[in-house]
Amino acid sequence: MKIRTTLLIIIFNLLIVSAAFPQDKEPSVYFKLYGGYGLFTPGSDRLYPGSILGIQSGSTGTYTNSNRGLGGGFNDGFGIEKTLGKFFTIGIDFNYLHGKTLSSNYSIVPPASFNIANINYAGKTAHSVISLIPNLSFKMMTKPNYYLYTRLGLITALKTKYQLTENYDIAGNGLLGSDEVFTQVNKYGLNFGLNTAAGIRFKLWGPIKGNVELGYNLLAVSPNSAMASTNIAEPGQGTYINEQINYVKSNTDLLNLSTTTTTQNSIKTINVVEDQPSITQHINNIVLNIGIAVSITDLRR
Repeated sequence: MKIRTTLLIIIFNLLIVSAAFPQDKEPSVYFKLYGGYGLFTPGSDRLYPGSILGIQSGSTGTYTNSNRGLGGGFNDGFGIEKTLGKFFTIGIDFNYLHGKTLSSNYSIVPPASFNIANINYAGKTAHSVISLIPNLSFKMMTKPNYYLYTRLGLITALKTKYQLTENYDIAGNGLLGSDEVFTQVNKYGLNFGLNTAAGIRFKLWGPIKGNVELGYNLLAVSPNSAMASTNIAEPGQGTYINEQINYVKSNTDLLNLSTTTTTQNSIKTINVVEDQPSITQHINNIVLNIGIAVSITDLRR
């Protein structure tokens, strides 16, 4: 909320200042199309196992996870811009972050006292964000064939996707063995963040200009609810757990919990409705975008 309020104040004041500059007789309107890749994800959430089983003195094994967090991967979008005098440009972008799937894996051989041959874990997270970004750009240096600029924008995340899948495979020494699959899908409302960028725009041909920029996006999202399911398969029995999670503002670990259990043909089904304290996930990235901008004003001439 503080980020959104601060950005709105900054953008409002910049617009007032820009109005004081002399306006061009025929302000240009641009349509732009771009694509790029999230090179780095500073401060973003990463994927770690929900629980690490079998870790204690005497355990051996391997562990790997993605070297980037949420926000990595390809993004593309389009937008409309209108110049405001010689220095400022106001615009709005429609952006789609495809999001690179994060992964995490480990394989552990516990001590003999566990009576377990090995424990294998494989997890992955798919994510994406569809957002509108109203923005204001400032020309830092103008030359006949190019100009440098900086931009400040407000990210309005319209639709956020986050799906987590975890698989735990426990192989026993003839006494114990189970396979557990956990899936969680979060549901979100509107969320807000900050977009900044610096770039260069240069002439290509006629009304078409090229664009290269380096952007930095800070986005914090909080799910309103989630649907989770767990499938546990053990010798001679199985358990299904279905969870409806409601995220609420609270300082306690667990607020309300209601559970119903049914058993049929050695299959146990547990339905759970619970309130959990709200969480915040960070989707940050440093992106390199390349695109074109077409002057609609020049096309009409």
